This record gives sequence, structure tokens and C-alpha cells, in this order.
Amino acid sequence: MLLPFISNAQVLLKPENVVLNKELVKTSHHFHKVIVFDSLGNKQEELMNESIIKIDSLNGRIIFSRFRQSPYGTHHLDTSIAQLSNMAPLNLSSSNNPLKKSLVIKFDENNVKVHAFIKGKFKDTIFNMEDGYYDDNTIEHYIGYFKLLKGVKYRVNAFRYESNGNNPYEFEYLFDDLLVTQNNNLIKCAVIKYSNKYVNGYIWYEIATGQMLKELGFTKNGSFVVIAF
Repeated sequence: MLLPFISNAQVLLKPENVVLNKELVKTSHHFHKVIVFDSLGNKQEELMNESIIKIDSLNGRIIFSRFRQSPYGTHHLDTSIAQLSNMAPLNLSSSNNPLKKSLVIKFDENNVKVHAFIKGKFKDTIFNMEDGYYDDNTIEHYIGYFKLLKGVKYRVNAFRYESNGNNPYEFEYLFDDLLVTQNNNLIKCAVIKYSNKYVNGYIWYEIATGQMLKELGFTKNGSFVVIAF
């Protein structure tokens, strides 16, 4: 059960009050196909994400790494490190080629320090944040570990460099569903409705593992589908 008082208002989740299904937080290795469509439903791009989650029990850390490759030689690599006990962010590094964009980020309790290299120029920035925020780069995966109540509206603050700091997420556990996998297996999933400054949509998390199996998102320019393999 969640600790905050539940009413018609949103429940603000922070690392210090979130309750995790700790048995789900394990080392894993997954592939996700991403298909992007324009506003008319025409396929614009198809790419593959490789995601690896490693558990560093000795130091109390969870490490999330992702490699994304799309046609024409474009690839993106990022690694996030958070506290294993509550998913509070510690560090993030990312690079995008051939765009030659990179970020090195240090998360502290009330601020975020970013060392960026964009369009051939270095820039150092400090963002002030409220207590109890998450890393936007990984929050969609971590939601699958949270103990949530159906019908309750939740909110988390999440840092994103491109949004000049905070990109808050709102989400709700709608219902359970049976998802047909690529191998025609039926997997029981929790369906989560979510929204932030850039996208709104639905995510299917496998209840037995907390892993994200499917995502359907809508943006101002179109939509996308993410499917686990």
C-alpha cells in the first residue's frame, strides 16, 4: 500500500515515499522495436532499442544502459545510475552520433549539474529542482516496479535537459490486460495511462516481472509504438 493519503487529488510520488516491488528489480536484457508514424498514420521511421539493467548490490546501485540504432548510421547511447533502494537518480551520460551531442549529468538533492556538448560548443548549467525528483530518461521503466493502486492518479517530477529542467509525469493504473507476445503467448499486464510535456499514451507492464512490453504514444506530430522482443 502507498503511504501518502489518497484522495481525489493526485498522489505525488517521491523516492522517499514510493513503495517498490523489490522482487521485480533484477538484472535484465531486452530489445524493443520502435515504429514512428506521422499525423496521417504513415510510417516515418523504425529503429531498435537494446536495454540492459544491471544490479550493483554491493554499492546499492541500479544501472540502466540503452543503445538505440536507426537507419542511415544514427545511434544513441545512454547510461543512468540510480539508488537501488528507491530509484533516486545519481548520474546520467548520453551521446548521439553523428549529431555529436553529449550530456554528462550529476543529480543532487536540490539541483542538477549538466555538462553539455551541442553543435560544437560546451555548456555547463545548474538546474534547481524540488526535493524528490526522478530521471526522465528511465522513469518509464521504473514505473513497472512501483506498487500502484488502480484508479489513483499519480504524479512524479522528472528531470529532462531539453525541457529546461522538470518534465513532470502524470499516470494512472487503469486495468489488467492479457497481451499477446511475438510467440503467441498470453502475458498478464498492468496497463498504465501516462502523460508529460511531450507525449501521452499507454504502457503495458508485465505484472510478474515489471518489464515494459508495449507502449503506445501520441505526440503533437504523430504517434509511435514500442514492442518488446
